[in-house]
Amino acid sequence: TAGTLTVLRKPIPDVTVTNPEPATGGHNAEDLASALRRAPRDFQARDRAVTARDYEVIAIRHGGVERAHAVTRREAWAFAAPGEVEVALVPHVPQNQRPGGRVTLEALAANAREEVRAEVAAMLAERATIGARPVVGWGSYKQVAVDARVVVRPEENADAVRERILARLAATITPVPEGGDAAPGFGRPLRVSNLYRWLEQAEPGVQYVERVRLELAEVPDADATDLVRAEGQAGTWFVA
Repeated sequence: TAGTLTVLRKPIPDVTVTNPEPATGGHNAEDLASALRRAPRDFQARDRAVTARDYEVIAIRHGGVERAHAVTRREAWAFAAPGEVEVALVPHVPQNQRPGGRVTLEALAANAREEVRAEVAAMLAERATIGARPVVGWGSYKQVAVDARVVVRPEENADAVRERILARLAATITPVPEGGDAAPGFGRPLRVSNLYRWLEQAEPGVQYVERVRLELAEVPDADATDLVRAEGQAGTWFVA
């Protein structure tokens, strides 16, 4: 916090120091649960990037990165250059930028700093095997609206249950969930069945769920004027 740094490493007579602004861009001290989740991955990856998982483990060692997802481009796109490994990063968002535990697009954009991306790219390039070329960038996001009708138990306060449900959805449908890599929303599909489970099983105040629907906030709404099959790429079409 501001005013914490007050001692020079090498004292200079008649010189005092302080930090008028709080530090930004770092992490709090890692808790034991986080270390226990991370340690096995670090042992597996060592200090070389061979598999896609190695790229992810090395990338999240940087304090400005919360999550990473790597994929060999040729596995997804036949026209990609051989050896390219695409690594999508999610920035670390400090707790003071998460009002009510919610992570906004604005906070993600503000913490997706170019110097962090460049440092991660350099780290991966140093550790990549011969012939591999990491392509590192910040992830892109789609906002999702949840339309649900939930029946609350008669003895429960409906407003309180609603607030708990909203908090749970905000904590799970996010690229930076509290549960770490096991949570959906980044590299894993988000399904309506997930929502039924979260609403019915995880919230004791819910009697049952009548309806759940997911809606993307931004989708193309113009007419398609042309459709061409991509030769050499199965199941892929170019749409204008």
